[in-house]
Amino acid sequence: MGEADYLSEGQGYIGILMQEEMLEAGGENDAPMGIRVLDVMPGTPAEKAGLRAGDLIVALDGSGWKGIGAVTEFGEVISAKKPLVEVKLSVRRGADE
Repeated sequence: MGEADYLSEGQGYIGILMQEEMLEAGGENDAPMGIRVLDVMPGTPAEKAGLRAGDLIVALDGSGWKGIGAVTEFGEVISAKKPLVEVKLSVRRGADE
């Protein structure tokens, strides 16, 4: 697949290893969840945006997650984007958590 094909037909990606994390107590299906960044791959959009291991993503394009499955939902939304499409992440870092 050439670059032009990738840009028109490829999937978005961010370039992180992640796990979901409960933001506050709640029932299994309605607790607010976040995405903990475990590692940032070199040369990826995540690195270029300044994400760091330990960051906690609490929203993607203004929407957060409830209940188990946040990582899956996050991945599906990112993959559905075309390459080079920007997204807005709300991130907590360090003392901000």
